[in-house]
Amino acid sequence: MEFLSAELGPHWKTLVGATGFTFLFTCLLIWSCFQFATSKQDTATNFLLCILGAVLGWALGMFFSPFDKADAERFSFVGQSVAAFVSGYVLSKIDPVLTKKVTAMIEKPQDVPWPRIALFVISFLLSAVVVFVWRVYTK
Repeated sequence: MEFLSAELGPHWKTLVGATGFTFLFTCLLIWSCFQFATSKQDTATNFLLCILGAVLGWALGMFFSPFDKADAERFSFVGQSVAAFVSGYVLSKIDPVLTKKVTAMIEKPQDVPWPRIALFVISFLLSAVVVFVWRVYTK
């Protein structure tokens, strides 16, 4: 245990636990990608949603856990730029589509692909948490 403490720092239990749960949940996500599919295309779509969620979660985890002040300044600039682009251009273009989809979800919630939404959200949160934990709790 002293080896882990020397290599990973005083929060090695948090790092090992987060990594262990990440491995377990990743295995469950892979299994779920196959379970919620009826064809190879469905399986591929499920995996793409998991990958998209993981990449976006990774970016968010990094954004909320800068290593130093210079890192924080870079992330702040990038965050402001992305926020301006998303809130201005992207939101204006996807607002009609989102309004239509949300209305359809409210009218027929049974038609919503809840398993796929869950795959995306779980991948997103899992990636965000593990990146955040490793960036914050390593020496």
